Amino acid sequence: MFADPVQNGSFFGRQDNLKLMKKRIEGLKKGCRQNVALLGQELIGKSSLLLHLLHEIEADNEILPIYLPMKHESLQKFADRFTGALLYYYFKKEDHEAAGSTNDLLKRGEDKLPRTVEEILRIRKLFGRKSRDHILSLLFDLLPVLCEEGKRFCVMILDEFQELGVLRVRNPFGILGEKIMTQKRIMYIVASSRIRRASEILNNDLSLLFGSFQVDNLGPFNGDKSLAFVSAKLGGFSVNKPAVKFLVTITNGHPFYLDTLCREIEDTMNTRGVNEADPSVISEGMSRGLSCPRSITYQYLNNLVQRSVGGQGSQDLEMLLAIAGGNKKSSQIARAISRSPAQTTRRLERLVNTDIIFRSGKVYDFSDALLKWWLKSVYDARENAVEPVVEGKGEAALQAKLEEMMSSYTRSARTGMGERLRSLFGLFKNDVVNVAGKTVKLPRFREISPRTVRGQELPVVCSTRSGYWIADFAEKVLSENEVRAFLNKLSGFRKKTSARILVCISQIEEDARLLAKEEGIWIWNMGDLNFLLDLYEQPKVFG
Repeated sequence: MFADPVQNGSFFGRQDNLKLMKKRIEGLKKGCRQNVALLGQELIGKSSLLLHLLHEIEADNEILPIYLPMKHESLQKFADRFTGALLYYYFKKEDHEAAGSTNDLLKRGEDKLPRTVEEILRIRKLFGRKSRDHILSLLFDLLPVLCEEGKRFCVMILDEFQELGVLRVRNPFGILGEKIMTQKRIMYIVASSRIRRASEILNNDLSLLFGSFQVDNLGPFNGDKSLAFVSAKLGGFSVNKPAVKFLVTITNGHPFYLDTLCREIEDTMNTRGVNEADPSVISEGMSRGLSCPRSITYQYLNNLVQRSVGGQGSQDLEMLLAIAGGNKKSSQIARAISRSPAQTTRRLERLVNTDIIFRSGKVYDFSDALLKWWLKSVYDARENAVEPVVEGKGEAALQAKLEEMMSSYTRSARTGMGERLRSLFGLFKNDVVNVAGKTVKLPRFREISPRTVRGQELPVVCSTRSGYWIADFAEKVLSENEVRAFLNKLSGFRKKTSARILVCISQIEEDARLLAKEEGIWIWNMGDLNFLLDLYEQPKVFG
């Protein structure tokens, strides 16, 4: 593993997600059960959150939590770990002592859990005599037996639950769905880093139960939490805030990258004998973390690429490099790798299924912003180097590039939002993408400029043959009053409008959202804006 889950005192920044799951557990005890599906990128912090949840509810004597990380394994191995987990967490709750093998725990359970132990032993004898579907069904049937004997509600946590599909069982998720439907004293929390696959399971295999699952998408840290996280990791050192904001934006606030790169930055400060993480220190630490093959960040990124292309080899890698190089449409990618459009589209969909890239409308991009940058700036340069790669030789050049990017980011951060939006809109090339819940063509505009109408400024007015796109923004909380102010500005614009956009990089009040929907105003939040900025390779907005 590249990073073990953080627990207890090291837990950071997921209080809202933790609160949601604890609320659902309280509902279980009151007879109002709703299951939770926790979805998020690899190493985003799902397992840390789930293990911290176990710590938070360990004193609740009404609840028996059971945590089982799923693996790529045989049904027999799964059965041993599943039954072992049931006994382990029961005895941990009962007398805080749960050491020993599954056989040891079975021996201990003969007195306190006779029916559960009897059922486990019976299931063991059925291997080779009953179907695999039947055995999996019986394993999940152990949960209500344990709940009854243990006199508690049960919270069954299946981490990377999509791995049930590798057990060579014909209908594993149908079996799981049947149990979820009937086991009223058991709440299921399922987690997955295979977001696309997990969503397919929830929407298809568990479609009848989808309403009983609350999907909680665990994303990167936002700007404020990222700053606090970096400050905590570099505790005792002062930090240059603009430089740290650049670190946050290039990593997209991904906690794993922030953590591993902060270690490199701290090592740089210790080596230099300084106590401030200034731009030079941060760029040096980042360059080492991203270009040194021994660093955790480099190894993880390289491993991610190799694992994603798998046995497909160079063709998939060529496609990834083509996308990282700015080719977003399948036709562009096909030309870049000299393959037919049909063959390219099939391979692109395979990569989409691995979650390394995603498709938005008719464009493809990376799910991981740092991976995209690393492939283009580090991996490709290293693989195509004419002279032999000497350790440390590329770090100085990469550091210089990072410092240049940092300066560009700082300049962009000082640029007014109106100007940044006009620059962004000027990059649209008739690309079809999904933005803020709509699939739309981003037209190539004939003219983009601010306009003053009745003494009020509309910062972005873009003309097309079919009408005008008009955009305004709110840098603070978007309230109903701000929406009405935008409507007032629009009332003075007498020409046909094709799109009316209000960009908000802070919070959006629900009344404002409802009014905007009613009036046909398209709201972009900061995530939507940053998606487009990243798509067109512009510095993102920090928030």
